Order: sequence, then structure tokens, then C-alpha cells
Amino acid sequence: MRAPASVVVRAPSSRRTPGASVARWAWVLLLAAAGCESSPSSTNSGSNAPGRPGSAAPSLANDPVAEVEAGRGFTCSRRASGRVQCWGAGGLGQLGDGASGDRSSAGALVERLTDATDLGLGRAHACAVRSSGRVSCWGANDVGQLGDGRGGAGKRSTLPVTVKGVEDAVAIAAGDDHTCVLRRTGGLACWGENRWRQQGSDARRAFLTAADVPNLTSLTGVAAGAGHTCVTRKNGGALCFGQGDQGQMGDGGRTGGARPRLVRGTEGATQITAGRYHTCIRSAAGRVACWGANAAGQATAVAGAPALTPKTVAVSDVTSIDAGDASTCARLENGTVRCWGAPAEGRLGTGSTAAVREPALVKGIAGATGVTVGGAHACLHKGARDVYCWGSNDGGALGNGEAGKSSTDRTPRVSGIDDAVQVASGGAFSCARHRDGRVSCWGANKKGQLGNGGSDDADAPVAVTGIDDAVSIAAGTQHACAVVRSGKVSCWGEGKRGQLGSGKRGSVRRPLAVPQISDAVSVSAGDGHTCVQRRSGRVTCWGDAEFGQTGAPIGSGGGRAVAVRNLSDATAVSTGIAHSCATRAAGLVSCWGSNQVGQLGNGAGAAELSTPLPTPVVVAKLTDAVEVGTGTAHSCARRKTGQVACWGRNDRGQLGSGTETNWTTRIPVKNVTSAISLSVGPDHACVVTREGAVQCWGDNAGGRLGRANPGLSRVPMATDFGRNAKQVSAGGTHTCVVRSNGQVQCLGDNKHGQHGDGLTNFIPSPVRVAGI
Repeated sequence: MRAPASVVVRAPSSRRTPGASVARWAWVLLLAAAGCESSPSSTNSGSNAPGRPGSAAPSLANDPVAEVEAGRGFTCSRRASGRVQCWGAGGLGQLGDGASGDRSSAGALVERLTDATDLGLGRAHACAVRSSGRVSCWGANDVGQLGDGRGGAGKRSTLPVTVKGVEDAVAIAAGDDHTCVLRRTGGLACWGENRWRQQGSDARRAFLTAADVPNLTSLTGVAAGAGHTCVTRKNGGALCFGQGDQGQMGDGGRTGGARPRLVRGTEGATQITAGRYHTCIRSAAGRVACWGANAAGQATAVAGAPALTPKTVAVSDVTSIDAGDASTCARLENGTVRCWGAPAEGRLGTGSTAAVREPALVKGIAGATGVTVGGAHACLHKGARDVYCWGSNDGGALGNGEAGKSSTDRTPRVSGIDDAVQVASGGAFSCARHRDGRVSCWGANKKGQLGNGGSDDADAPVAVTGIDDAVSIAAGTQHACAVVRSGKVSCWGEGKRGQLGSGKRGSVRRPLAVPQISDAVSVSAGDGHTCVQRRSGRVTCWGDAEFGQTGAPIGSGGGRAVAVRNLSDATAVSTGIAHSCATRAAGLVSCWGSNQVGQLGNGAGAAELSTPLPTPVVVAKLTDAVEVGTGTAHSCARRKTGQVACWGRNDRGQLGSGTETNWTTRIPVKNVTSAISLSVGPDHACVVTREGAVQCWGDNAGGRLGRANPGLSRVPMATDFGRNAKQVSAGGTHTCVVRSNGQVQCLGDNKHGQHGDGLTNFIPSPVRVAGI
């Protein structure tokens, strides 16, 4: 229970809110009855509409913090007076100060808001219940998150606007893009996104103003996740509705819908909180139970399959809880905080990124009054003015005065490179060739693939040892190679299948020369084999030959360099997982190796596909190729016209044809007419157009297509790289481009530092928020 004089940090309403006990409700009602409505906030629902650029924070010294809420990359604190400060990501106006921009410390106040009694923060919007019972919201409004009736594509407000249809709110919860409030009557009203039926309605995909959820009465708490909503009732347990694929309904199944489902075993819950895809309750006895997504252990503290029904967490004497994207935290009676779930980016506050198997103690903090968890960061409060945060500092979410990675820079540049002439992306690392011939690499390094003599991953470029005159570089799954000016070749990284060509097996952490090669022009590194184009037009390969992909007899041992037969006019070469291809002087393309799904492009019939071909065969119906790329089991060629054709496996749309059907002969990629650079990754491909734009297609896991939306794209899609690209490289989990100014930018997975931006953009233990 929260008494009127208490100073607490509640579980955040960004995707979650605490249950309101009957006693707490009584206090909220007293505040509402005593309050008065401030002057209406001006509406600013257009993109980047002007407003006063953040007023200073006057007379806060004697105005203690009463609540702290964490959203996706930003945080807000509510003062006892009802004033609100926000910090962190602000590119969509979610800081509410009339401006669009990040802020790395607390300072400016949310404009025209002096009587807030409760906060809710979502993905990129925030809302406050006011003493009058009305609600004001600010930030993104593309699906009606602000509830003012003006939502739509590109809409936002940098100043608070009034939600229509709510004048009796007592508590609030904000999901990713929807918001719900408890009414004084015990009912529920929601607005914003409804794609997953998280507003308890089948009527529409979004509500631009507040609408009552039918058949819900006597409610005491509400929690909002990414696509689900849960409530607690005065005389019963929790009910959930909306998205259910990760067990969010808590009813033992993995389906959802608009109809509220009873979560058994939640009777007597005094608090409820929701992360993106999981939900937790706290009982009056101080115990915690959770259900839903559990891949990182955010529900049970032990990573595994979703918890389809409530599971008890091994923590006791809990006074408040909160759930974030993939982690959960609890404040205990003794003032300590324990967290469980994803340790990445230090979001458990333990001082490290090591995984835990039980709720872990947040480092160095005692006397906490409460805790709040956002997308990838968390905060706690102690005393009247001390707020501490830990985890990801994107957008300055930690508020400690140190600027984090910009929330609006979707394509951070690779640190310290402005003279690149080539980039090559491997499985989880990349390398750049500088104008003067030096080579720098970044990302994963367990197998020595960065070539710097070490084994630690690097989130900023490190110099490859001993290479200072490279003319061509290549990155494979876990190894890399460079051709130097003399025509010699050196390779480094994983070599257990002979792909390094030096005779060394296992991991090689510095470049080693490939013997008997002194006339190479370019190199291509695949998974377990490597090929070079030689000055004579011949192609020589070494490494794994299980499917004849080196041109050696099928199944022969790796390591020995082999000249590919019947190929003397190659102009470029590309190596995939188990096949290779080369462009030829006359515009033909020849391929060899595995042909299981038609990746050799020779039109083989079904009976022939199971037979590997160590001798090159000509790709059918292709006579004007200037560049070729190979993936796991597909290939693509750029034509003189600027068009692109692909063949082979297509289960992830990697042929760009608009279908998911495999092809044994080339098929045109849709809507590509002016390509000047082509790169093929394991399951995706990209081109640079004559205008400098980048288009990608295929599997977008981890955002490797250069767009945030998940899934796959069967046809080329525009990327967030913008313009001025001149070369693209599609890696295993990420994609990089070289710009016309020599800078390099990368998008996609960043678990091993593949973005190369040099930012260790997290702090794994609590740091004090400045400006409170």
C-alpha cells in the first residue's frame, strides 16, 4: 500500500503498471477529488511541430521525487508537486518539452503539466494521469497512442495533448503503442494500437481516442505489454487479452484474442506488471509469479521455453516488481533490488553481462524505495532525490550526463574510418580495406577472424597485423583473407577445414601466407573454402571439398590448392557454403559444387540435383553478367543493364522474385534496374543503385536488410542506409556499406560489435541520474 506521504518508484507503466490495492485506490481517489484541472495543453500533432524548447526546472530542490517510470530508451520522474522531468531518447517528442532530441540528464520539465498523479511510458510515447482524472500524453502518435483523435502516419506531439473520452482516470499503463487507464468506476478504457486485440475489441486495428473495454468491472490493476493487456479484479485473479503466442494469456495455451482469459493461480494479487511478452504478479505475502516469454529467463529466472501458466520465482519479501523487455526486477523489504532475465547490456545491474539462474542482487545499492524497468535499462529510487539507472544508454537513457548512441541515428558509422575503398562482411564480423592498403576489422573474434592476434570481440575497428598493401579482401563465415599488391594471399581465422590455405588447422589469429600463390587479383572466402582469381583468368581454390566446391574431386581432403578445371577467363569469383561461381570475360557465369536446390543455375532436372559437380557448368540464359554473388544455397548475378538475376534456394525470399519457390535457372529480381554493386549473404542479398541507394531482400532476421521490421522480404526493399553508398557487403547477420566519402556504416545484428561504432553503450551497475 502507498500512503499519501510515501515517496516511491512504482513499476513503470511503459508496457506495465502495478495493481492498485483497494487502500491505494482510496488514496488516489482522494488526490483526484482534491485536485483541479490545469489549463488545456496545446496540440502539436504534426511531425517536429515547434514548441518552447524545454523550460528550465525551477524550484525542484524541495520537491521530492514521487515516481520514476522507464520506457523504451527514455525515463521520466514525477515530483510530489505533480511536475514531470524526462530524459533519454527524444527523437519523437517523448520527453514532452517542446523539442525533438535526446537528453542525457534530467533537467527540462514536461511543458504545461503541473498536476500529474501517475505516469505511463511506452515505446516512444508517455502519458500522465492528472489530478482532475484527465490524461495528457506526448510523443509518437502514428497509431493513436496519444488518444487525442489526431493519430496517423508520421504524427507526433512534442507537447502534452489531452486524451479524449477520459475524465475519471485513477491509474495508467502504457504498452509499446497502446495505453489503458482504470476508471474510478472500476472499468477500463484504452486507445492506440489494437492489432493484437490488446484493447479487448475486434472492431478495428487502432483506436485514436479512448474506448471502454466491455464486461470488465471492479478492476484493481492494469498492465500493458507489447500486444497484450492484463488486469486484476477486486474479487478474483488476473484476466489477460490480446497477443498470446508466447503464453501471454497465462491460461496454458499460445493463442490470444479480444476475449479476456482467466489466469488461474493469481487470486489475491496485489500488483501486476507486464514486460513486452511476459507478465508478473506480486502477492500480499511478497511472493512473485510470472508467465509468458522466457527465452532469456525473464519469467522464471532460468532461460527456456515460454511459461504458459504462472510460475513462482525464487524471491521473497518483495514489496514491488516491474517487468521490461526481457528482464524483471523486484524491490525487497530490506531495500535491496534483485533482477533476472537477459544480462545483455548490463540490464540486470550486477556489474557484468554474465547470465544468472536466480534473481541477482543489483550491485552497490541499499535503501531503494522502488524499481522500474524499461526496454534495455532500469532505474531505482532512494531517498527524496536520488535516482540510479543501469543498462543500455541508447539516447542517454541512464541520465548520467554521458550521451549514448543517438536514438535517431539508425545507421551509426564505423568508428575512425573515412578512407575505405572496400568492405567485406563475414558471419559476425567485417573488415575494411583502407585507401593506403591497410586492413581493419571489427566484430566477433573468437576464432581470430579480426587478425589482430587476439580473441576478444571488438566493437570498433582494429588493425590486421602485417597487412599494409592489400588490393582485395574477403570475409567468410569465420575467416578472412587479403590479396596484397604483389599478388600473394594471406588468410586468418578459423582453419579447421583447410580454408586458410596455409596448412595450419584450427584458429589462426594473425595472417599467414598461402604458399604457391603469387599472382592473385581478388579473393573470396566462403564457409569452409576459399578461392582466388588469378591474373591469367584461372581460379584456384582450397579448403573443404565435400561437394566439389573447390574444384577438387568430391569429398577430397581440404587444404591443398586446386586449379578449377575448364575455367581460364574468369573476371571475378564468389564462394558460398558448398558451391562457387565465377563471372567470365564473355558475360557468362559458371558455377561448381553442390546443386541440391539449383544453386548452380544450369537448369538441372530433379534427378540431377543430388549430384555435386566439381567441374564448372554454365548458368543458363545469362550472357551479360558483370558480377556474381553466392549465398548458402543460392546465387545472384548483376547484369550490364543494372538488372539482377538469381537462382537456387528461395525459402526466405532470397531470390527477390516475389515468391518462395526455388529456381534452377535464373529469374529476374523485381524492381532492380540500376545496380552498380551486388553482395549476397547466406540468406539475403543487397545492391547499390546508380543513385547511391541500397536495396535488400531475403531474410531480415536481426535487421540485416537494413530495416527494423522483422520477417522476410520477397522483393527488394529500401533500407535505412539512405543515399551516397558505392559498395555493399551482406554478412551473415548484418550488412555494411562504403559511402562515397569513404565512411562505412553497418546495420543488423550487433551482438559482437558488428556495427563497429566503438560505443560500449551500456553501464552494468547503477549510476546516479544528473539533474534530479
